[in-house]
Amino acid sequence: MVQLSALTNQSTKISQFDQPIRVSLSYNPSDLGNLNESELTIYRYDNGQWQALSNCSVNTNSHTVTCTTNNFSVFGLFACQVAPTTTVAVTSTTASTTTTACSHTPPSSAPDLFQINANSQTAKLHLAPAAGEYDRYSITYGPKNNPQAYAVLFSQFKSQGAIVFTVSALKPNTEYHFRVRAENGCAVGEWSRELIIRTNRKKKQKEKIFYKETFIAVNTEALFPSQNYFSPSGGVSSPKTTKKIPKTNSPEILPKNKPWYGNLKQFLNKFKLF
Repeated sequence: MVQLSALTNQSTKISQFDQPIRVSLSYNPSDLGNLNESELTIYRYDNGQWQALSNCSVNTNSHTVTCTTNNFSVFGLFACQVAPTTTVAVTSTTASTTTTACSHTPPSSAPDLFQINANSQTAKLHLAPAAGEYDRYSITYGPKNNPQAYAVLFSQFKSQGAIVFTVSALKPNTEYHFRVRAENGCAVGEWSRELIIRTNRKKKQKEKIFYKETFIAVNTEALFPSQNYFSPSGGVSSPKTTKKIPKTNSPEILPKNKPWYGNLKQFLNKFKLF
């Protein structure tokens, strides 16, 4: 980075030139690493942003970059990294085309977001790891009207057990939609199923636990007095709105849960409801 200034006296800077001037910056080729030398460009820092200068030329013999500017500021040299390439044959001719491609292998399955513990301002996500290679996880979440309003990335290499991550600064008494995916370098995996929660109204309320699915509409308060609220296919359920199912009748199967009927039978047998 280089800062250049033009002064009319010791304290007065010239903010704009009458005519564009040429600015040259030199560089050391050994500092470039895998940067593309031919794409080196001078950028000027203006109003909190980096702006590329115009009419730039690179002299690879003298190792200088020259561009045009209308004013002085902080200047820096930038360039793109040299990306890996693959060659695709063109069958109609003997020519070939070179294209850039991601060399990383995407995760082979989505993580399983199976539980979220929530209070008034935080949500602790529990997920089973994705299969395949990954080096980080991405979480998107938000309220009902904008479920992808926020995003979080956190580094995470191969894990055999459940992964736990806490999202903070949530609003009390608010419905939030969460989903997670694994990523590996430039490759990304599939998103998990969405899990919906509602934060507590007050700070001192007992933490609520939301699971990824339940298979019937039952009185969860009667079955789970510890306030483990089940979430039908990712939705929010509450003891006040679900209904009791008589043991003598077949239980009501919510339409969205019909694909889970095999698991439903096991669930009902466990609690002697079927």
